[in-house]
Amino acid sequence: MKAILLISRRQSYFFSRAISVFVRSLYRVLALLLCVGLTACMVGPDYQRPTVDVQQEWVSFADKASDIPLSNWWQQFADARLNALLQTGRDNNQSMQMAALRIAQAQAQLGISSAAQLPIVQLSFGLTYTKPDLISQLQGKTNGSTAQQLSLQTSWEPDLWGAVRRGVQSDEASWVSTVAAYQAAMVALEANIATLYFNIRTLEVRLQVANDNLVQQEENQRIANARFRAGASSEQDVRQAQVLYEQTRSNIPALRAALWQSRHALSVLLGKTPDYYQKNYSAQVPMPTVPSTMPTHIPRDLLQRRPDVLQAEYAAIAQSSRIGQAKAALFPSFSLGGNFGYQSSNSGQNNLDSLFQWSNSMTSLTAGLLFPIFNHGLLVR
Repeated sequence: MKAILLISRRQSYFFSRAISVFVRSLYRVLALLLCVGLTACMVGPDYQRPTVDVQQEWVSFADKASDIPLSNWWQQFADARLNALLQTGRDNNQSMQMAALRIAQAQAQLGISSAAQLPIVQLSFGLTYTKPDLISQLQGKTNGSTAQQLSLQTSWEPDLWGAVRRGVQSDEASWVSTVAAYQAAMVALEANIATLYFNIRTLEVRLQVANDNLVQQEENQRIANARFRAGASSEQDVRQAQVLYEQTRSNIPALRAALWQSRHALSVLLGKTPDYYQKNYSAQVPMPTVPSTMPTHIPRDLLQRRPDVLQAEYAAIAQSSRIGQAKAALFPSFSLGGNFGYQSSNSGQNNLDSLFQWSNSMTSLTAGLLFPIFNHGLLVR
C-alpha cells in the first residue's frame, strides 16, 4: 500500500492507462472465445427421424373422405350440453392442471439451460465490522474496524464440445414432449367425457324404454289373465306374459345402477363432486344428432396428428441429445473468470470514504483446465 502511494501522478496515469488497455484487450479475447464457443463443434449423434412405411390411402374408404376438420370434433353433434361439459373438464380436471404445470417446469428448465451458454456476471457488496479484542479493550481501544468491498465478478466456461448446446437441445425437446403429453391427455379427457356423456344419454333412453315396456307388459299380463279366466287362452300365455314382465323389471335396477355410476364417474372426471351432473343436467333434453358424414383422412395424416406419437418422438430427440452431452464430458473443459472491485477499511490510516480510489482497487483473472483421466469408468457407463 505504501509503495503504491509513492507513485507519482504521471506514473499513476500511465499505469491506469495500461490497466484500461489490458481490460479492453481482455474483453476482446472473451468476446472472441465466446464466438468460438458458440460455433464450436458438437460431439454426439444428431437425431435422424426413422423411416416408417405408412399406407398412403385407405383400401376401400378413400372416396368417403370429407373436409370436416378433426379439431373440435364434438361440435358436429350440435349439443350445447356436451360443449359445456367439455369446457368444465378442461377447466377443472386435476390431471390436466398437473400436465400444464409440467409444461411450465420444462419451460423453466429450458431457460436455465439456455442461460448456461453465456458468461455469468455478478455484482457484490460486503460490509464487515470487527469488534476489538480483549487486549485492545483493556488498552482503551473500544472502536472496532469496518471494512467494505464492492466487486464485479464474471465466470464463463466455453462450450467447445457442445455439452451446453446439447443440453439445450435435450431440454427443448423435453419441453415439446411435455406439450405433446398435455395434448394427448387433453384428447383422452375429451374422449372420456364424450364417451361417458353418450353412455349416460343412452342409459337414460334405455331406462325410459324399459319403464314404458314394463307398463305395457303389465297391461299385457292383465289382459292375459282376463282371457285365461274367460277361457279364451291357455295358462301358457299367462306364464309367458309374466316371465316377460319379470325379465323387464329385473333389468331396470341394473340400468339404473349403470346410469348413476356413469353420472358419478363423469362428475369426478370434471373435477366436481359426484352429484354434479345430477344437480346441473337432470333435465331431459333431446338426444344429440349424429352427423351424416364423419371426417376421414389418409393414415399418414392421422399418424402425424397423434400427440402421443409426437411425445414419443421428441422424447427420443431429448435422449439423443443426452448422448452428446455425456460424450462431451470425456473431453477437457476450460473455464475463465475475473474479478474487479474496490475495498477499503477504517483501520490504521485508512478511510472508508476512499473506497473508489485506484489504490484500493483489486483485480484478479483466473483460467482453468479440467481433463478427465481416471474416474473408475464413471463417464463411460
